[in-house]
Amino acid sequence: MNQIDIDLNSPDYEVRRAAAMNQNATKEQLDKALDDGDWEVREAAASIPNATKEHLDKALNDVDFDVRQAATRIRMRPVIN
Repeated sequence: MNQIDIDLNSPDYEVRRAAAMNQNATKEQLDKALDDGDWEVREAAASIPNATKEHLDKALNDVDFDVRQAATRIRMRPVIN
């Protein structure tokens, strides 16, 4: 378990949001961030350049408009598969 894993388990959404924006987050950590109950954490995960197509697809189907919008903006950039 690394610091990103620890931060993604924090009760503080701001800590989880910062962890979700970490460029070194693994695919599994991004999955966890995109499943978070707080839309701001999911939006942060959908906004990072190393999000995979699967992550972006998941974010594009999110219930929250801001998460979908973040995924739409990042989708215009090249995606890592």
